[in-house]
Amino acid sequence: MNEYIAAAVDELYQLGARQVVFSGGSRSTTMAMLFMAHGQYKTYMNIDERSAAFFALGIAKRSQTPVVLVCTSGSAGAHYYPALIEAYYSRVPLIVLTADRPPEAQFIGAPQTMDQVKLFGSYVRYFETLSPQADDFIYPRQVMNRAYMAATDVVPGPVHINVPLREPLVPELSATHFEKGRQKVPFKKVLGQGQLTIEVCESLAKDLMGKRGIMVCGPLTGYESWSVNYRDSLLKLAQQLHMPIVADPLSPMRAIDDEIVIDSYDAFLSDSEWQAELTPEYILLVGQIPVSKRLQQFVKAQHEAICYQIDPGAMYRNGALTTNVVLQVDPMAWATQMVSVLDTVRQDMNPSTAPTYLKRWQRAQALMRKQLNKVATEPTLFEGRFVHSLQQCVTAGTNVVVSNSMPIRDFDYFWQRGTSSISVYGNRGINGIDGIESTALGIGAAYGEPTILVTGDLSFFHDMNGLVMGKTEGLNLVIVLFNNDGGGIFEYLPQKGVTHFEYLFGTPQGLTYSALADLMGIHYQVVTAYESFPSLLQEAQQEGGIHILEVKTNREVSRELHRKYTVSVYEA
Repeated sequence: MNEYIAAAVDELYQLGARQVVFSGGSRSTTMAMLFMAHGQYKTYMNIDERSAAFFALGIAKRSQTPVVLVCTSGSAGAHYYPALIEAYYSRVPLIVLTADRPPEAQFIGAPQTMDQVKLFGSYVRYFETLSPQADDFIYPRQVMNRAYMAATDVVPGPVHINVPLREPLVPELSATHFEKGRQKVPFKKVLGQGQLTIEVCESLAKDLMGKRGIMVCGPLTGYESWSVNYRDSLLKLAQQLHMPIVADPLSPMRAIDDEIVIDSYDAFLSDSEWQAELTPEYILLVGQIPVSKRLQQFVKAQHEAICYQIDPGAMYRNGALTTNVVLQVDPMAWATQMVSVLDTVRQDMNPSTAPTYLKRWQRAQALMRKQLNKVATEPTLFEGRFVHSLQQCVTAGTNVVVSNSMPIRDFDYFWQRGTSSISVYGNRGINGIDGIESTALGIGAAYGEPTILVTGDLSFFHDMNGLVMGKTEGLNLVIVLFNNDGGGIFEYLPQKGVTHFEYLFGTPQGLTYSALADLMGIHYQVVTAYESFPSLLQEAQQEGGIHILEVKTNREVSRELHRKYTVSVYEA
């Protein structure tokens, strides 16, 4: 029943762990027996957990490689605390695996059971509970990937994985369990101190050159990321490799006006024929995973492709759970390195399929963008056309902030590549709808730049109080408010049509936002026609202060218009 732990044991070895220190106990039986059965680890037994932890600290301090600590449930793990505090401050990598009782045995007075969640507080660099998954041999490997990355980060230190285990605790010790869930290319992290070594770049260039690859660019934090140098470095790399840049609306790469940039992917990837034609051999991930669920599903389906995460941090950032290699390096510095290295390794390479592959992506893009741009003639008030219109009339140097839920998805479809003079921001860290007005005010206040917020009514409602500070501090912000009186995104989700849909998911509030003009002393205007939108926007920016331009739409009508314009276009 607990044989899935074998995958975690094996993955730690694949990552580079070689030494394990046990302390005896019943609940840790499964882990102890599987580490022994693996047969590749150097193991030590110390019945005193406090001493065991300091012993592991000594090994890791000398070897500068993570040492695994395994103990039973209850107070056993608490005896690790002094050594972990020392490891934290002296930056020594330790991987602590505390056995625990399963969720159903918690908080009922079961023996040798206590709350072990975040047992070591802030003195570990990463914590996660490994949920019991009896039939899943991939998930436990991914948990170990995340733990190992954190333990061996630029600033190394201890990490804690809590491991609830069900009885029977004695596992079946077949060697085949250690092989289950292994990726085609074993997970590894390559740490670059600013840059990677020339040897690593040359090896990588040989692996990528001539093959079918895509660069997936998601939201990226950092003012530098919007610089011309950043965009140019990644663009040149993509051009060298004949690789499409699949760019999220919050990625600085969508600002590039080049046919190599793909912006209509969510629509055409709904077509299975396009998916079959566009299968890559490798994927480069830069930034967070994009908002597009179809793109995430497409990435997840590429079982034969090698997936590289290029990121200066050590956090796993691929929601599709397919990363094979993490290159911990600044993306701009890495791309610049790779461009120079690629020229030196072109000789003796096989004929390339990459140019033909790129043309397939560009053909899908051309057909789909033509279809999406038909929204420019839509007579009914529709969020998609307003996004399209906004891009045509917003002035250079403006920041555009987009709220979550439907607005960011409307941008994903209708905000085209190529507007390099406009920076687009959003809160995609945890994708919540709260705090968006305050975030937009802060973005505009940072350098005094003109800023436009595009938001739905529920997101707007969540942070109306934020407007007060904007008023009292004399800040400028133009808010384009799409008001469909509820949660429009649920019109596209499986919840649509269930009993009590409107009450539980539609959540109409019936608010009159024009009253904010009197309540807060801010400017309000309702937009009733597309033709007046550009002038209203321009006047609001010129006047200064806080302006609300409200666009009243209908959720069901918007859903049908969305389907009308985003239907995939396929041409063999």
